[in-house]
Amino acid sequence: MLKKYLKKIIYGHKYDSEAFIRYLNGKGADIAEDVYFVAPPKTLIDETRPYLIQIGNRVTITEGCKILTHGFDWSVLKVLYGDVIGSGRKVSIEDNCFIGVNTIILGGVTIGKNTIIGAGSVVTRDIPADSVAAGNPCKVICSIKEYYNKRKNEEMEEALDIIRQYYQRYRKFPSKEEMAEFFMFFANDEDLLIDEIARKVEYGENAALAKDMLHKKADKFASFEAMCEAAIGRSVSRK
Repeated sequence: MLKKYLKKIIYGHKYDSEAFIRYLNGKGADIAEDVYFVAPPKTLIDETRPYLIQIGNRVTITEGCKILTHGFDWSVLKVLYGDVIGSGRKVSIEDNCFIGVNTIILGGVTIGKNTIIGAGSVVTRDIPADSVAAGNPCKVICSIKEYYNKRKNEEMEEALDIIRQYYQRYRKFPSKEEMAEFFMFFANDEDLLIDEIARKVEYGENAALAKDMLHKKADKFASFEAMCEAAIGRSVSRK
């Protein structure tokens, strides 16, 4: 309780994601309640025209992101030409998007649903739905389906390498909680009760689909211990 109280004192309306959303919506933004700001104190949302910001359901906005709806570039033009040229353009982020660390989204941009924006991107133009995009300027790299297949092909070796690195460093295996993101490779129904794993299953939507995928997974290990032993080269059994 004390820690939460101190955060409120230090960060004000940015002390957590829910408070930040309430504040921005109170100013006139249109942000869904299940949007998640990972680090509100390190996030910049242009409040000069909050009614120009619209963010849909199940959007994650990570640390260091900036969303801008206007510019002050007219200050240079005024000195040169005496003309004040105002600006203001809407930003829309549709449902089920992930915005990577330190991304900058400029005014006039729509990011379509089911889209991943890579870390450090500068989004200067619309990004279509069902895409993975990154870079400066941000460009589409592949479709979300192509990215899904790529990650599926890489996931097993990444999981085993994490276990190997952990074992080499600490001379013991990681816990199930430490490996919760990889629960599809080892979890049984009892493991789904572990808080860290349960949160992964319930996150967003389609918990039932996630459980169904778990039970159908072809390359699943017989147990978490079997997965750990496979990582360091011991003989193990798999389903």
